[in-house]
Amino acid sequence: MFLKVYRFKFLLALLLVPFMVSADPPGWAKTETLFTNVVDIPSTVIPTLNGIALESGQDWVGVWFYDGATAICGGSGLYTSGVPFGFSAFGDDPMTPVKDGFAPGEAFT
Repeated sequence: MFLKVYRFKFLLALLLVPFMVSADPPGWAKTETLFTNVVDIPSTVIPTLNGIALESGQDWVGVWFYDGATAICGGSGLYTSGVPFGFSAFGDDPMTPVKDGFAPGEAFT
């Protein structure tokens, strides 16, 4: 009986891990819309910032759009090396009065 309970707890912990790390870093809140682009970084690419490689499981990658002069996070993900890494960049929802994502043809920053 103990072995069955232990396996269940272990499986439950594995299922919860993706949800525990899915929160955005402070100040990077994004609005998820039905309109998405996928930013994909192949597993063979090691992204750098000012010549310094990103750390797997430590560094976040994000894309930003502008609403006037204000930069707003349009999508982000926690970088994981050695596997194909991707995250959604959300498009503007035309049904809302605010700009909550990228406009068609708008460049990622």
